[in-house]
Amino acid sequence: MYEAFKKSKDKALAYKSIMSEQLNDHIRYTKEIKQALINNDFELHYQPQFDHLYNMVGAEALLRWNHPTRGYESPAVYIPIAEESDLIIDIGNYVLEQACRDIKRLRQRTLPAFFQQISINISAKQLAKRDFVSNVIGMVNKYQIPPSSLKIEITESIMMGNLERSIDGLNTLLKFGVTCAIDDFGTGYSSLAYLKRIPASLLKIDRSFVTDIHLDQSNKAIISMIIQLAKSVNMEVIAEGVEQEQEVNCLIELGCYQFQGYYFSRPITFNDLLKFKH
Repeated sequence: MYEAFKKSKDKALAYKSIMSEQLNDHIRYTKEIKQALINNDFELHYQPQFDHLYNMVGAEALLRWNHPTRGYESPAVYIPIAEESDLIIDIGNYVLEQACRDIKRLRQRTLPAFFQQISINISAKQLAKRDFVSNVIGMVNKYQIPPSSLKIEITESIMMGNLERSIDGLNTLLKFGVTCAIDDFGTGYSSLAYLKRIPASLLKIDRSFVTDIHLDQSNKAIISMIIQLAKSVNMEVIAEGVEQEQEVNCLIELGCYQFQGYYFSRPITFNDLLKFKH
């Protein structure tokens, strides 16, 4: 029945044994995620972000689950399961607080002059919560960090639920000093009508356009358009998934001057970030 609902509200599906297996896996993962939150098995790794002069300008916080018996789990497995329940709210709250705590620890060290902020990913359910804005402001105040040192990342698609409330909330955060980035730009429900209304300061170019851009004229044209679009609405751009020097050079030629990806650094632990920035 649940599989039929996922496909279409007016569609029927014949039962297959794999459906029961998937449901049992779902139930097991849900219980294990709850326990992981209690046991503090989640942790944040950080992928450094660089400018065209190879200065580290920030980092993106990435959630990692270090399972006690299976080791590091793939986010592609457990995040969709968490998103189907309110567990994604609990995970999101963990990410928010841990990121603010780490920012405070970073600021207690000597930060490079170019290092601006840590960014965190926000889920659709988080953004839709009425207390989302107050939670963000509360965490920033709790750890006494500059609001500008935290950036929240949203995808285009999660804005489609309650657009007006989302925009109001993001505007409130902007006034407070927390900025916003639009992640995976170009892969969702792009709309120029709402793009100009979102108080975002940064567009993140999806890695699907970046890979082998120096060999793909279509992707080069798309990224060129994204860069020009960003400039027209006073936004910066950063390219994700950069893995080759040729990609860096091509992006610079097109006017993109910020990057993240394996060419510069894989995601690293917070302790390694402390060492890396020096």
